[in-house]
Amino acid sequence: MFLQLPHTPQALAQEQHRKLVELLDGSLSLLDVCGTAKDALQKTKECTQELQSILCRRRGTECLANEVRKYFTSRKAARKAICKALKNLKHMENKLASSSFSKDGETGAVISTLKQVEAVTISVLESMLTFISGPEAELKSSRWSLISKLMHQKRVMCEEAEQKTIAFLH
Repeated sequence: MFLQLPHTPQALAQEQHRKLVELLDGSLSLLDVCGTAKDALQKTKECTQELQSILCRRRGTECLANEVRKYFTSRKAARKAICKALKNLKHMENKLASSSFSKDGETGAVISTLKQVEAVTISVLESMLTFISGPEAELKSSRWSLISKLMHQKRVMCEEAEQKTIAFLH
């Protein structure tokens, strides 16, 4: 009887439309999170490459110190952006979990599938961003430990090259 009323199908269609719009908004939010994470990682990558370049050219310590500062500033900004993205993902996850969708009909099945895809995407992004941001212990370690490791690796590589040269000359 209820389904035979003239405005019932229209009301049901509007409700399904609202749910689809909600899911599409969630997808756009996921794209925003991905863009934010990509930008932060790109900036960190650029600073890392500049730091490696300075280490290879062995410029003065002042130039090295400036590049190290820029690197750590970019890492801090990246971590901040990633933390913000993780909060947004958690908010989206809670919103998705609290929303109710019916699985009635073909549209309901599509909405249900989109909801599942969004939930999986949120989970994957959370895992990836958590991995990229690194453990808290790394945040508190000495900042110069990275530089000393890089310098040690370069020294080892130079010593190996020197030994090969000596072996070649004899």
